[in-house]
Amino acid sequence: MSQDAQALRPDPDRAATARSRESDGWHDSAEQARFVAGWLDALRRAAPGIQEVALFVEEPGADALRPVGVLPEDGDTVLEGLAPRVGDAVARQGIVRGRSDDGRSQLAMALRDGDRVVAVAALTTIGSEADARRALTLATGWVAARLWQRRIETERARFDRGFGALDLMAATAEQRGVKPAALALASELALWLPATRVAVGICRRPGAAPRLTALSGGAWFRRSAPVARALEDAMGEALDQDGTVCHPGPEGRARMVDVAHAALLDQTGGIAAATVPLFADEGTVGAITAEFDVTPRDEDLLRLETVAALAAPLLALKQRDNAWIAGRVPQMTGRGLRALTAAHRPSFRVAAVLVLLAAILPAILQAPLRIETDATLRGAEERAVVATVPGFIARADIRPGQEVEEGDLLLAFDDRDLALEAERLSGETRRLRQEARQALADRDAPGRALTAARLEAAEAELALALAQLERVRVTAPVSGTIVSGDHRRRLGAPVEAGELLHEIAQGDRLEVSLGIDERDLSLVAPGMDGRLALSGAPGLRLPLTVTAVTPVAEEREGRRLFNAEAQLTGPVPEGLVPGMEGFARIEAGERSLWSLWTRRARDWLSLQAWRWRP
Repeated sequence: MSQDAQALRPDPDRAATARSRESDGWHDSAEQARFVAGWLDALRRAAPGIQEVALFVEEPGADALRPVGVLPEDGDTVLEGLAPRVGDAVARQGIVRGRSDDGRSQLAMALRDGDRVVAVAALTTIGSEADARRALTLATGWVAARLWQRRIETERARFDRGFGALDLMAATAEQRGVKPAALALASELALWLPATRVAVGICRRPGAAPRLTALSGGAWFRRSAPVARALEDAMGEALDQDGTVCHPGPEGRARMVDVAHAALLDQTGGIAAATVPLFADEGTVGAITAEFDVTPRDEDLLRLETVAALAAPLLALKQRDNAWIAGRVPQMTGRGLRALTAAHRPSFRVAAVLVLLAAILPAILQAPLRIETDATLRGAEERAVVATVPGFIARADIRPGQEVEEGDLLLAFDDRDLALEAERLSGETRRLRQEARQALADRDAPGRALTAARLEAAEAELALALAQLERVRVTAPVSGTIVSGDHRRRLGAPVEAGELLHEIAQGDRLEVSLGIDERDLSLVAPGMDGRLALSGAPGLRLPLTVTAVTPVAEEREGRRLFNAEAQLTGPVPEGLVPGMEGFARIEAGERSLWSLWTRRARDWLSLQAWRWRP
């Protein structure tokens, strides 16, 4: 194939790139394909002897012609044969004639737009060259009319797009604040495209990930919702590629990575989604994501890109005005200083004095530092009741808070297996004693010795079984109050030897078990006084004194608490029993109000500063 024919062959990559911009109207619809096919057939039949016909049009965005139709079907051969005539027509910008290699007449006619060739029609004929020339001139007029029609339509769409975008900008600009402006932009854009939903995401700073700011059709949305996160991922995908991402996009448009857009459609059940980044002089402003119930057209994406180009500087301006450090703080500071110095506004000076006092007094006034801890009443003396044998619970009638006497039954295990084992061992010992007597009567010394050994082992096993039978009944070792262990709902449950069953508090003396937060451990010491409030007796405030702080910690409700002990220093009212819970406040000296209010924040900031310090 000659170089001229090779240059005129369609390049799929270049064609896709061209169609991804603004289509020339020759391969963007079935109607255009039908026009080209009809034009080719009509030209071939317009004059006797016409055998080959080809139409070339200007490739958008490039100084080159590409074939949009050829007859007959052997396109490479036709293009190669007509390539010299097409090149001459472009060079002369008019009609040229010549001969093919086999002697047939060839004609090519160029269509100009000013000094630029926008289309070339070429044919090969074996008939009258004059008839072919008239047919070619007439057919070229149809192409010119078609090109002008497409240009008019394109310009009309461009004007409509521009006027619609300006209307959107007017609706957006009249809003105060970046969020209302983004909401107005999303709502109006959804109606104009049209789209099922439009989302606007704003970057807090250039280069940051976009955060969903507005959704069309509603002023409120839940930012943690899966759909909101999917929208933000789609926006980030478009920003990472610095271009428009559409899934699925119009045929012929350049393909971008669209994994996040596919995931968004899986979430919402939509048909298509497109995202256009928002860029301004400051850098990345955000992105606009639109969802469609049909695959969007090139015109829809052009509208979206036009609006994004106009909206980005406007949103950046509103975002800058809303920024505290760069925008509002200097403005508010200036207005405040002018108000303080204005003679006709004394109320502002009074308010400034009150604010100054409110800032200074907390740093001067002192107040007691009270450490709040969890508190539980316990008996001063407590006995633990543990299981001495493994088994299954058969009876449990005791509950926490119940008074018991020494020897009272607390819990009983199922003894059927042990009873059967004891009965078996008892029969075994009786049998072995009989065998021992028989061996003695028979004067069988070896047999007697063997039987005696087996009898001794059986008697030991029987004694062990009987001892275990005695321990299946768990009784109270002392008199007191049950403070833990409720097995009434555990009937039939297994228990291992050594497992804690109950705790019994002896006597009437009570002490307080405190749970101190690890952040307050350094502030609590033995000898500090405090007060106790119980959930079961909210009207009482019982004085106490810390007696010991132990280095033993435990996890409670996600907090690490250290154990401490305290004694009640006043009279103990009636009705208090071990196990009651509440809160205690321990007096840990005095601090300024400012120190008390900011204690937790200062501790956290100090720790974080140390962590991040190099």
